[in-house]
Amino acid sequence: MSSNDLKINPYLAVSESDETDNGDETEHQLQLALAARDEFLSIAAHELRTPLSTLTIHMQMALRQIEKNDPRIFSKEHLEKIFQISHRQTTRLIGLVDQLLDVSRIMNGRMKLDLEDIQINKLSTEILHRFQDEANDAHTPISLNIDHEMHGNFDRRGLDQVLSNLISNAIRFGNAKPIQVKIYTETDQMIVEVKDSGIGIDQKDFCKIFKKFKKIGESNPSSGLGVGLYITRQIVLAHGGRIYFNSQLNEGSTFTVRMPLTREIKSEFISKECH
Repeated sequence: MSSNDLKINPYLAVSESDETDNGDETEHQLQLALAARDEFLSIAAHELRTPLSTLTIHMQMALRQIEKNDPRIFSKEHLEKIFQISHRQTTRLIGLVDQLLDVSRIMNGRMKLDLEDIQINKLSTEILHRFQDEANDAHTPISLNIDHEMHGNFDRRGLDQVLSNLISNAIRFGNAKPIQVKIYTETDQMIVEVKDSGIGIDQKDFCKIFKKFKKIGESNPSSGLGVGLYITRQIVLAHGGRIYFNSQLNEGSTFTVRMPLTREIKSEFISKECH
């Protein structure tokens, strides 16, 4: 390169250096993304295998009892137990697969919102009833407080996911202490607060709480793919809302969602990433 080249473009030499630096940074970011993806796939494979293993074990036990002509296999109590276990594990499998599909749809801009008038009291009551067995197993009482009859324009499945993910997390990390779910209106917004008194969130994990392919509290044995809050945030943002939290380690967490009650009722797609 001649001195004339530098006179014509005095930033040329600097640009070459910047390109090298940018290339190194891009490669580093790519390596981090690939490592996060591999970790996520490993977690997903483990989580999918767990309910399948449980189903397989119980089916094998039932088959052995049938082969031995054990009459207990046909008793009402035994059949109820088998079907309850099968239902619980298949429901868990469906939930895991749905989460994987939702992450893929969001990343590719293919998750669709179908807005409709939702009776929020009815939907929230149904969701709490759905979690009752899980809460009982965790010895965790849940209370629901809705101040009055509420309606709003939301995507039904999306709102269901938002409430379900927050309640599921509260049960999982609630340390068998009471959970409070409060839903109320403020001007033209619906406010959802889910409060637990569980293990809380370490301050070092605050920055990654809503990120995809991230799990917080790796030392905690609780299961899950670690994408629930990422999906929740994307749905809330797509509705024109916001989500935030307050947490103290070993004292619990409160997640708050604010979403406008009235939007034009139509179908639309969530953009590739809502920021």
